[in-house]
Amino acid sequence: ESLNNVSDAARQIAMQNFDVSLPQPTSNDEISNVVKAFRVMQSSLNQYVIDIEKAKKRYETLFKNNKAVELIINPNTQEIVDFNQAALDFYGYSADEMKKLLISDINTLSAQEIQNELEDVQEHKRNYFVFQHRLADGSIKNVEVYSGPLELDGQPHIYSIVHDISKRISIEKEKNEIQERLNLALEGSSDGLWDWDLVTNEVYFSPRYKEMLGYRDDEFFNSFASFEEHLHPEDKEKTLNFVTSFLHSTDIYYEQKFRMRTNSGEYIPIMARAKKVLDLNEKAIRLTGTHVDMSEITKAQENLKFQAEHDALTALPNRLLFLDRLEQSIKHAKRHEEKVAVLFMDLDHFKEINDSLGHDAGDELLKKISLLVQNIIRMSDTMARIGGDEFTIMIERIENNDVIIEIVEKIMETLRSPQMLGEHTVYTSFSVGIAIYPDDGKNAQELLKNADAAMYKAKSKGRNRYEFYTEDMTIKAMQRVLLENSIREAIKNEEFEVYYQPQVDGRNDKIIGLEALIRWNHPQDGLVSPLHFIPLAEETGLIVHIDNWVMRTVMKQTYTWHQNDFYKDRVSINISVFLLNNSDFISFVKKSLQESQCNPEWLEFEITESHIILDVNKSIKILQELNSMGIKISIDDFGTGYSSLAYLKRLPIDKLKIDQSFVRDIMSDESDREIVRTIIAMAKNLHMNVIAEGVETKEQKEFLVQNGCHEIQGYFYYKPLPITEINIILKN
Repeated sequence: ESLNNVSDAARQIAMQNFDVSLPQPTSNDEISNVVKAFRVMQSSLNQYVIDIEKAKKRYETLFKNNKAVELIINPNTQEIVDFNQAALDFYGYSADEMKKLLISDINTLSAQEIQNELEDVQEHKRNYFVFQHRLADGSIKNVEVYSGPLELDGQPHIYSIVHDISKRISIEKEKNEIQERLNLALEGSSDGLWDWDLVTNEVYFSPRYKEMLGYRDDEFFNSFASFEEHLHPEDKEKTLNFVTSFLHSTDIYYEQKFRMRTNSGEYIPIMARAKKVLDLNEKAIRLTGTHVDMSEITKAQENLKFQAEHDALTALPNRLLFLDRLEQSIKHAKRHEEKVAVLFMDLDHFKEINDSLGHDAGDELLKKISLLVQNIIRMSDTMARIGGDEFTIMIERIENNDVIIEIVEKIMETLRSPQMLGEHTVYTSFSVGIAIYPDDGKNAQELLKNADAAMYKAKSKGRNRYEFYTEDMTIKAMQRVLLENSIREAIKNEEFEVYYQPQVDGRNDKIIGLEALIRWNHPQDGLVSPLHFIPLAEETGLIVHIDNWVMRTVMKQTYTWHQNDFYKDRVSINISVFLLNNSDFISFVKKSLQESQCNPEWLEFEITESHIILDVNKSIKILQELNSMGIKISIDDFGTGYSSLAYLKRLPIDKLKIDQSFVRDIMSDESDREIVRTIIAMAKNLHMNVIAEGVETKEQKEFLVQNGCHEIQGYFYYKPLPITEINIILKN
């Protein structure tokens, strides 16, 4: 029976049924020993089957079900003897098609080249390759292949794991192209680029950076020490402290200015801008930025500043600079209990010389006179040209009037000699008024005003003489009080009237804008010039009431024009510094717009340049708020104040208005022409419009248009007109 059981079990095992069991023998006879041995064999077979199943599962996991493309290749025949589903998906073949392929059917190399690679794998010379594989649809993919030798059924084989790297290569190619473009941009950029790795302390300076300092690429070391060594001694500590402070701050961007030494030993102004790069812990790990050589910009700013503060004809300080220096001198004199004198000098009979000999001769005379007087006054004194034929001199540290008289009489003595203007001999003289701080005025404006009054007194006495300011000249002060009262009455009785002066496109003579201008229709004196009452209105603060009235009137009129399709362009309104600084200014504008139903986009506010720079930050805030409402902003009398590119960039300015003082002599004065060209170019570069005022001749208009200033305002086209006349112009 035991033998029969063993025989049955053997047949079951032969049929691959390994679950049969034999009863445990109870005796130790020979048959029982056979059964025991059979049971041991059966147990081993069962374990073998289990191991095979495990190996099969590992094979399924590591090969068949692997997401990576896997191939098994016969190196002798180059046949692909096995593959996984990922291979079928990647190459696009069915299993039957894949079985018929050689490796040379998918590898773009020749059969011999492939054979050489297979031999390298077998000999353990290489295990990594980059190939191009051909897919079933004919497309080519870049792949990387990891291969190794493998024994299968006792025969040498090779396994290969294939990864598609087409996308990676494409990205690398694009990256290289971007890098190449970046390198070209770096080479062509006018800015010096740098990068500082704060972890390794490595620093990179672009070739342009080194070139900017006058070095070849191999002459300037890529180190922070190189940067430090080239800082100006006066800027070094401040600059390095700034960088250290920035690194420990929460700021991401910084901007600072300093000077750096070039290879030639000179120092150039640098504008440095940088960005901080943070790690995941928000710790700074690198700084990257640019250095810009500000030499040309600084030179242009200095040139523009000089032009703004000096007379173009004589290069003397202008009124603005003179008053500034006088104010500083008064402060010094007050601290040290000293005296300061102001001489106001008017050239006698200059108009006759100008009219008879021409403007060129007149200009030549002014230049000669200014040089003569400068050679007489002391180095510590300041001479200025503040008007056509008006000059001023500030004399400091005066012990007595004899010093003043000595200087004035030297000037008059010098001018007694005839002056040659070409072939013409001319004689001229000065009428001089003198005012002394602190007796005749407590500030610069007051001193200048009283010196002016004294000059008119001298002129009224026959010219070619000088007069000290005295109390009997206070009649002007009385007239001032009367004028102030008249202005108050005019506001109360609504004696003011708005005139409108058209602004014209000089290319086609079409009206493109209007400027609202105040006029005083006095009941006894008729039309009073703004020059007569505006300065006093500004001084007394009455200008705010006048400006408010003008604004409301213009808004109502503009709304009426637009409602009736009569006029569709903007109207500009002059805004005084007093109104601009009024705390209720913005709310007043909003209220006036609401009451008049005027669209803010129909308006343009003109603000004088010198008014803005009194408090740039405050001006920026106010102008930005106006700009956000839709009101355009223009700078009036541009070029007469302290022009700074820094504030121009920060302000929401739409237009620059070239002051008529530059326009008046552009056909005869090269300096004025150059200033006008500079302003036009600057406006263009800052993406601003530009308009010229005070244009009176065809030649002036044509010069402006040819040089890029197309918006023209002045008597060449129209004078300021009352509403009845401007309506006729607009209608026609």
